[in-house]
Amino acid sequence: MIAPDNTSVYAQYTILSPNRDRLSQSLKESGIPSVAYYTAPLHLQGAFANLGHKPGDFSVAEQLAAQCLSLPMSPYLSQEDQKRVVAALREIG
Repeated sequence: MIAPDNTSVYAQYTILSPNRDRLSQSLKESGIPSVAYYTAPLHLQGAFANLGHKPGDFSVAEQLAAQCLSLPMSPYLSQEDQKRVVAALREIG
């Protein structure tokens, strides 16, 4: 939901799936792009290595990083294209 005095930048639409990689591959085979932007949580990125965190320290962040996948999103995405994305997701299950 977009607040009344705001506008969306339609940058990305991110979902969670325990089968992210399989889902992404299936979408690709259907000609639908998807991107896993956030594959590593902050505490496991090199820029924060000096903090000494290890896998398991923030398990929820790690689980979300392993499951998030961004779908096509644009103010120019037609309803037909939106329906195509939804149909592909339903087919993949």
